[in-house]
Amino acid sequence: MPHASVINDANSYTIPQILTIARQHPFYSPVKYPPSRDFVEDQEIDANLLLLRTQPIIRKKDLYATITRLITSTHPSNTYNSSAYISVTGGGGGTSNPLYFSTDAFENRAQRASFGRLVNRVGVLGEGDVVLTTHSSGHFYRSLDLMLEIIENASASAFAASNHMTPAEIIANLISLPVNTLTGDASQVVQTVHAISSLSSTDRARIRLEKIVYTSEAFTKVQREYVREVLGRKVRICSIIGSAEAGPWGVSGEGLSWGEEDVGNGGTDFLVDRREMIVEIVPLDTDDQTEEENHAKNGVSNARGAATEEAQDSEQDKTIPHTLPQGEIGLVLQTSLVRLRNPLIRYMTGDVGSLHPLPPHAQSIIPADLLPHLYIVRIYGRDARFSLTWNGEYIEFAKIKAVMTDKRFGVLQWQVILDRLEGSREAAVEVRVLKDWSTQVGTDSLEDTLKKLFVVFENIEYRFQIVYVKDLNGFERSSTGRKVIKFLDRSDR
Repeated sequence: MPHASVINDANSYTIPQILTIARQHPFYSPVKYPPSRDFVEDQEIDANLLLLRTQPIIRKKDLYATITRLITSTHPSNTYNSSAYISVTGGGGGTSNPLYFSTDAFENRAQRASFGRLVNRVGVLGEGDVVLTTHSSGHFYRSLDLMLEIIENASASAFAASNHMTPAEIIANLISLPVNTLTGDASQVVQTVHAISSLSSTDRARIRLEKIVYTSEAFTKVQREYVREVLGRKVRICSIIGSAEAGPWGVSGEGLSWGEEDVGNGGTDFLVDRREMIVEIVPLDTDDQTEEENHAKNGVSNARGAATEEAQDSEQDKTIPHTLPQGEIGLVLQTSLVRLRNPLIRYMTGDVGSLHPLPPHAQSIIPADLLPHLYIVRIYGRDARFSLTWNGEYIEFAKIKAVMTDKRFGVLQWQVILDRLEGSREAAVEVRVLKDWSTQVGTDSLEDTLKKLFVVFENIEYRFQIVYVKDLNGFERSSTGRKVIKFLDRSDR
């Protein structure tokens, strides 16, 4: 019988392997600690495991308590921090406990190598490309080292500017170095392009950018046009999608996706290798299920064998949502086939998306041996019911509300407006606050808390503004009930 350490040609595991380990992991079962690497390598596959579709959906909120316990535990049996690559997720800023997701260090390196080869083989990056990356580092964020390794595994070369280099310094290096590709999260890229737009025609001509590879948040149609207006119509705009939980898993590039008339404004098509990532789409109301249903599903997923499975089929059908066919829009679930020690199974990402086949024109670009393994996941962005995206961060509405309702700050009414700066089209946030000035906690404490929540570093402070209003007339309100609109998105104007 094969063992769990057997990996196929795509450096990935099988569904039975992953589900076998999941039965011994605290994410999915009552056990206290994750299995050791030796246990994982020696574990035999249970051929009677439930099918993937019968597994419960897990959400970030389901993992907080377990991961917080594991990341802080010093118990000898706790292997969560052993030989691990540890990264913090986006999605909430610094005012509450972040989610520290650990991945086996060797699995992580293998995934980056495999994904880098995919980026190379579909023509996004390759030998001869010299990349300058402005991705973030520090504060436990790992996007810079992630992108550097992907770039190098794609046979390109990289200069690590990071988010700590000023736009002026970046411009100077784009002029002096043989860089043909700029990478960063979407906001960083737009910020750099705006700085380029202020150069003289002579200096602008000395910049040789041919490609843009952005991450973290989608380019709007307006931003794409702005980039081409400044850098020229021939510049290629590409994208990579990933997370701390799943690692890098999708790549987008011109010629590899359906046309704009098919995708629509706000959608981005990503190529995904089915040998490494299974993406399912479930109805948009799936996350409205009660906690009781989720507990029931956990009981079903940890069932013991084939006979028990048959007896529980009818109950599973009631609690486990059906998946949607190609083309239908819903919530994105991920099952990673490259992460075994800490499995990721049917994880709700918080993104809205749909599944699609490869477009015919892409099949002439992609190598023939890759074609059977690739499919398209179209991402429309975060589920706007629960979070907003700003500067590459996913800011959860619940966490904003928790700050604004904290009695210490005396906030009587508030509003968050997502916008874009005039001219540069950079993402901006304005927080409007009606405050009870008799409270003891001053504005400095509230402002510091909000800046931590929105992950506002010094170099982007000019795009984050807190405005104190005198009365309700200082807020944007609905035209009918005249209610204050808590979250207002003007970013597509």
